[in-house]
Amino acid sequence: MTKYQALRDAVGQATPGEWSIGPSYTDDDGYIELPIYSVVDGQKTAPMAIALQFPYVRGMQEANAAFVTLAHNLTPDLLAERDEHAAEIARLRALVSEMADNDTYEIEYDDGRMYSVCHGCSAQDDDEHNPNCLYVRARAALPQ
Repeated sequence: MTKYQALRDAVGQATPGEWSIGPSYTDDDGYIELPIYSVVDGQKTAPMAIALQFPYVRGMQEANAAFVTLAHNLTPDLLAERDEHAAEIARLRALVSEMADNDTYEIEYDDGRMYSVCHGCSAQDDDEHNPNCLYVRARAALPQ
């Protein structure tokens, strides 16, 4: 399983809906709690709460709660965007690969012999391509 699939599965199994941070409160033991809410089937639920007792971490509760809600709310869109980018990369790799494989065209001499000419740098037959040739760069960009 890829890390993206693991993340997709985790989001799919978590409490659905957009999460938001509720008002903080301090319980009898001194824990400062920040509930995180979601609405599921019209019902307000609290799938989790951020709670820390120690005074030296004041402010971290709010930052942690903000991070958790933001990560939960953005993950589906970020995964969809990642999938779109992966599909575009695959499409572009296929185009570059096709271009790298079709770097020449053939011309016939007056006497019937054929020779190949590179579209990008005009190298003929077995001549070395210019290092800045589009086809040389296309081949270099492809994964080996």
